[in-house]
Amino acid sequence: MPLLRRKVKRVVLFVNSNTPFSVGPKGAKLSSQVTALFGTGSAGKVNQIFPAADLQRLNEAFAKLSPTQPMVHEDEYQVLDNAQFGVRKGWRVKVLWVYNNWVEDWVDALPTQTQDMVRKHKKKKDGMFQRFTYYKTFEENPPEVIGLRREQVNLLAHLSYWVIKSQSAQFRSFMT
Repeated sequence: MPLLRRKVKRVVLFVNSNTPFSVGPKGAKLSSQVTALFGTGSAGKVNQIFPAADLQRLNEAFAKLSPTQPMVHEDEYQVLDNAQFGVRKGWRVKVLWVYNNWVEDWVDALPTQTQDMVRKHKKKKDGMFQRFTYYKTFEENPPEVIGLRREQVNLLAHLSYWVIKSQSAQFRSFMT
């Protein structure tokens, strides 16, 4: 919101959520962090800054992406008034969405030992990578209230690096 309040024309928006993107019989499911920006979900209109109708376009774009690829999508939106955050309407913003997801191409590029570790722990009910990349903000690793293990943080950081590197042409184009 601070970027939009200052009328920054291009925003790279990383969505790190415990909600995986999915498409089912009731339609697409996105993190409430995203849907709130379009005025839907539990937050209602409090966080709305984009027209609700534009959410469908984002859902469709993500649904078209291969599950083995990073979820990166560029779009442009009309900005709406949001008095709560001091955002003024009447202009457009370009957003490069980066939705954190399990990227099989990235896993395949990891060293064999790391691939084995990640896949083994992802399958275990109590594995440290069971919910990777969809970690909870609170109580992911009880008894810690907030905190990820070093291995979890390192893996997330490497995935983010890999996504940016593998999509570098799109990032460069977006920033120019």
